[in-house]
Amino acid sequence: MSDARDGFLLALANYPTFDPNEYGKADMAALRNIAVADVLEPGSTFKIVAISGVLEHGSWDRKARSTARSTTSNTRARSAVSRKEDHHFDHPLTVREITSRSSNRGAAQLAMLMGEQAFYDHARAFGSDN
Repeated sequence: MSDARDGFLLALANYPTFDPNEYGKADMAALRNIAVADVLEPGSTFKIVAISGVLEHGSWDRKARSTARSTTSNTRARSAVSRKEDHHFDHPLTVREITSRSSNRGAAQLAMLMGEQAFYDHARAFGSDN
């Protein structure tokens, strides 16, 4: 966890762990500090900002569904192609399913539904002390 204002590291955790008293018995992969050594796509950690934004701003009906299967989206009069989802969805997703199934496409569509300025403002406020 880091402070959103300055990036200062507040907490760091790894799993699985190993017993440092049994160093020789540990799998070498378990010794790598994945919290700092591995690359994590921002969508995996940032989708909660989009989801909380549409819920807070009332931009989304609880029963509405996202077309997270769609590969293109339109914003600013441009069309963008989304990266392939890591998961396959056979139906449009609710906000609850976008969250529980960790859909990057669904979260991106929610952010676009809020509108560019509203999403930007929400993202800025998400890490503020105000």
